[in-house]
Amino acid sequence: MSIFRDDGHWNHLKFEDALVKMQELSLLQFLHCNENEITVSLHSMVSEWLRIRLDKSLQPIFLNTAISHLKCYLHSISDSDYKTRQEGQAHLDTIWPRVEMGDHFLEACIMFGNFYHRQGRLKDAEMMCKCVLAGYEKALGPEHMSTLNTINNLGNVYADQDHFKDAEMMYNRALAGYEKALEPEHMSTLTTINNLGSVYKYQGHLKDAEMMYNRALAGYEKALGPEHMSMLNTISNLGNLYKYQGRLKDAGMMYNRALAGYEKALGPEHTSTLMAVNNLGLLYTEQGHLNDAEMMYNRALAGKEKALGPEHMSTLNTINNLGVLYTDQGRLNDAEMMYNRALAGYEKALGPEHMSTLMAVNNLGLLYTDQGRLNDAEMMYNCALAGKEKALGPEHMSTLNTINNLGVLYTNQGRLNDAEMMYNHALAGYEKALGPEHMSTLKAVNNLGNLYTDQGCLNDAEMMYNRALAGYEKALGPEHMFTLKTINNLGNLYKYQGRLKDAGMMYNRALAGSEKALGPEHMMYNHALAGKEKALGPEHMFTLNIINNLGSLYKNQGHVQSCSG
Repeated sequence: MSIFRDDGHWNHLKFEDALVKMQELSLLQFLHCNENEITVSLHSMVSEWLRIRLDKSLQPIFLNTAISHLKCYLHSISDSDYKTRQEGQAHLDTIWPRVEMGDHFLEACIMFGNFYHRQGRLKDAEMMCKCVLAGYEKALGPEHMSTLNTINNLGNVYADQDHFKDAEMMYNRALAGYEKALEPEHMSTLTTINNLGSVYKYQGHLKDAEMMYNRALAGYEKALGPEHMSMLNTISNLGNLYKYQGRLKDAGMMYNRALAGYEKALGPEHTSTLMAVNNLGLLYTEQGHLNDAEMMYNRALAGKEKALGPEHMSTLNTINNLGVLYTDQGRLNDAEMMYNRALAGYEKALGPEHMSTLMAVNNLGLLYTDQGRLNDAEMMYNCALAGKEKALGPEHMSTLNTINNLGVLYTNQGRLNDAEMMYNHALAGYEKALGPEHMSTLKAVNNLGNLYTDQGCLNDAEMMYNRALAGYEKALGPEHMFTLKTINNLGNLYKYQGRLKDAGMMYNRALAGSEKALGPEHMMYNHALAGKEKALGPEHMFTLNIINNLGSLYKNQGHVQSCSG
């Protein structure tokens, strides 16, 4: 009661003030005042709460009750808006440190881990998975189905963090257990095989990835039939792999097969159908068929907005894809509108530090670079970088990608030393995490080649380009776009060195490959100019740029008729 004394004297007014405020908050059940006395009674619930707080023997019982209620609550809000889920997350963050892990909490721990996973709190999700795994191993043994399912889930968490070696280890452990306990064509076995395919793809082990996908595909087809959802999902994964390998016709065949299956089984407006439509949009973008891509994206967007609403993650992803497409078409204002719409949606649904939000920030940086708004671009990249370093760490793939983008920006700003530092930082990270022959590593090598060319260090540039070219040819083949772009870069380098015959050989090689992969069949300098004037119609820009390079080369060699014909 000392708080109601002033200089050792009782302050009746201060005490009465406090009681009135407590009554307003319904903390007091009864209040009677007269000149000489104040009689109060605590509300029964407040009195009970104080008793529980003071009686430590009751705390485990009420903690169990709180965890049970929280588990049900988090399940009920899993599809709610960001603010509601953040409130649920705050409750989880408060209660979880008080819990001593035991077998009776395993089910709740699974729910909490899944919630953290959806929230993008991957470290917390990993911790939960490990707690569950330790509990199941102790209670049920290492080969029980619940143990194996948790191992597979831990692999998923590692994969989402780009910890691909850890994910691979988990998936292989789960697969060995499933194969021992179940039939080789059991759904759990096949799902893990499919997961291994995805991990191999991200690691750049493309042949192993294809083998896993085809193994899963054969199993699904035998066990479930050619039109089952799992079958169609793996067909889509194969399409993604083929697109990544530059096998665009094979990718198109897979995507169209998946789309036909989804439309037949689920209808044209089902979300799985719309995802297949979105994949075709991505493929058409890669092929330079930008009008077809736009048609696919708009179909996917209309369907998703109707089925899922304008703020659903899948809807926002297609909006983001439209931003990328508009950038490729040179419609930069439209692209900016799409990116800002996606960013606003991600921030509302997921918060400012979620990976999807940071990717949208990064995309705005790319757009601002294309618009020449380099200071704005730098601000976006630094914002994305700070968020990724905090959430994922300095060596995560997504972090390294933004560092690489900063290198491109600094090159455009003429800050070549800063650019070199960024590229080397990214390259070291890629080599450590993925190895010297991964696609991301080779892109960084190619970027260093571009930088050395700008710096006039042409021998170093040639060494980088040849390293990138050897890696691309080994991993992707001689006709993949990455291979052809590096060949074109070598042509530019040889031209700068005055090695015009070597330059011509590179340009012709790049042109032949790009025309085979992309079309069209027109030739030379004026055609390139005409194609550019069509603003990315049926002719792919990369082909036109090579034709333009050949025109410049022939002009330098004095072959004027070839240039202007």
